Amino acid sequence: MFFPKLKPYKLSENTISTFGGIDKNAVGIENLFFDTQNTTSANFPLVSTREKRVTLTTLNNVPSALHTTNGITFVLGSSLYYNNVLQFSGLDTTSKKQIVSMGSNIIVFPDNYYIDTMTLNENGVCKEKGYLNCLTSFNQVDICVYPCILGMSYPFISDTQPQNPTDSMLWLDISSIPNKMFIYSSQSNTWSDIVPTHICIMADHIHEGIKVGDGVEIRGIGDGIDGQHIIAGVEESIIYISGYIDRYTEISLGTKESYSIERSVPVMDFVCEHQNRLFGCRYGLNKQGEFVNEIYASKLGDPTNWNVYQGLSTDSYSASCGSEGEFTGIASYMGNVLFFKENSIHRLHGTKPSNFTLYNDNYPGIKKGSYPSLCICNGSLFYHSNEGIYSYSGSSPVFISRALGFDKFTDAVASVGKNMYFVCMTDKNQNRQLYVYDFIREIWHRHDSSNYLFLSKYDNNILGIKRFENKYTLELLFSSEIPEKCQSFFSSSMKIENNFDWYAESGLIGLSFDDCKYLNKLKVRVEIDKDSSFSIYVQTDSEQNWELFETLTTTKLTSRTLHILPPRCDHFRLKFAGKGNFKLYSITKVIENAGEVV
Repeated sequence: MFFPKLKPYKLSENTISTFGGIDKNAVGIENLFFDTQNTTSANFPLVSTREKRVTLTTLNNVPSALHTTNGITFVLGSSLYYNNVLQFSGLDTTSKKQIVSMGSNIIVFPDNYYIDTMTLNENGVCKEKGYLNCLTSFNQVDICVYPCILGMSYPFISDTQPQNPTDSMLWLDISSIPNKMFIYSSQSNTWSDIVPTHICIMADHIHEGIKVGDGVEIRGIGDGIDGQHIIAGVEESIIYISGYIDRYTEISLGTKESYSIERSVPVMDFVCEHQNRLFGCRYGLNKQGEFVNEIYASKLGDPTNWNVYQGLSTDSYSASCGSEGEFTGIASYMGNVLFFKENSIHRLHGTKPSNFTLYNDNYPGIKKGSYPSLCICNGSLFYHSNEGIYSYSGSSPVFISRALGFDKFTDAVASVGKNMYFVCMTDKNQNRQLYVYDFIREIWHRHDSSNYLFLSKYDNNILGIKRFENKYTLELLFSSEIPEKCQSFFSSSMKIENNFDWYAESGLIGLSFDDCKYLNKLKVRVEIDKDSSFSIYVQTDSEQNWELFETLTTTKLTSRTLHILPPRCDHFRLKFAGKGNFKLYSITKVIENAGEVV
């Protein structure tokens, strides 16, 4: 008796040895993950744990700004710190801060307060510091105003000709209105008419806080003096302005009268430095209570002056913007200043006020509240918009966060380091999530739910301020390269993170199998460090519970191949989880042909 021969089942293997990051879309690619925690692509093509972080210190007040150009600068409450040394304690605690660098100056907006980091004393305190704006008001003072010529001696003011004059002596004849000015020549022994070129204003302390070239507004003096002027000269209790008046005037102000001289800085939503100027923008009320939709630029090389208009290439600049909506950010990029709104990007091109040109592109801009997500690295500008994360290289922005799914995020802060874009955002459940984008390999990973309020690149590291409950800590995201200044400033309080939990959860596996195939076994090759653990969980046919298949622990560095025999099912998901460092080298699926069920 002969029986028919049975054909053996055919087995085939499919090995995944190159791993990407997150893919939250409905049908995922098998070498990607639906979700991860504390994983990274730093060891690509492997997937592994991220670097440990370093807690530098616990902050003693609520932080409102962090800046890492020319050192470590942060604002806590009303206090400004530079390199962990208190510099000033009078900042407004009710406003959001933005810190901008210009040369050696570090400036806090909207307070308009600056410190010059090149003037540090032996205690680390900046000797030169103060406000960009200046407002001087006086009452019960005597003021003298008269015509003069800048660079020449004070005129002799009298209604009679002076006796024994010297060569080039000036005489202001006040015997008639308008007054006349004369200059004496010793060679011809005659007085000749000369036209005054400037106005001299004399009053106690009037010169304080004012320098040559300032654009100021004078109020309260009258006599044709009130208004905008450029300071032409400064001496003790004397200032000179360009202009002409026809008489000498003495003014005595009473207790209810006052005059003021103000060098003002406009109210601005966002500020950046570009080509040795500060640029800003405002959508809302200005200092006069008028609604504006404007952009501004300071005088070249001078962040204290925003109202100097002399027709020169060094002048200040202002212009109205025609598009509707609030400004949401600003950046200096590829020779342009970019002014962002949620649905547009304005590009200011040019090198001086006479050739500044403003262009408007209807591209996705920065989402309101996500201005700190704006970063520039490797020639690309990254930012968070209403739809997600975009990369901008001068043409149209490219959407790069499709792998994160369709959830909307808010209040993004970001920085770049080690060819990765770190962005912390608030999800739909009001939880903060730290995502990392490897823009070389175009891979996303999720680190954890740390609530980073500020992130800023510092040397080859990233400095962040994290909130946990009601505590605020200053942290480094990489423990492998701790900047020298951090080791010096925070040596007594610095602490490296312990081993942390991680996981990597796959998408649905098996959707590509037909009815005549099923998964026979699964091989996983993994490497873990000493005192670390690695567990494998399986979820079959979309059940809610995860079934633990195997846990690998070791006291030394090891590499193991684990064989998993999952139950027969239509589809399943894998979850790798553990604590400590690991590297996932490969996943091999052994697929078996099976008879068709009829």
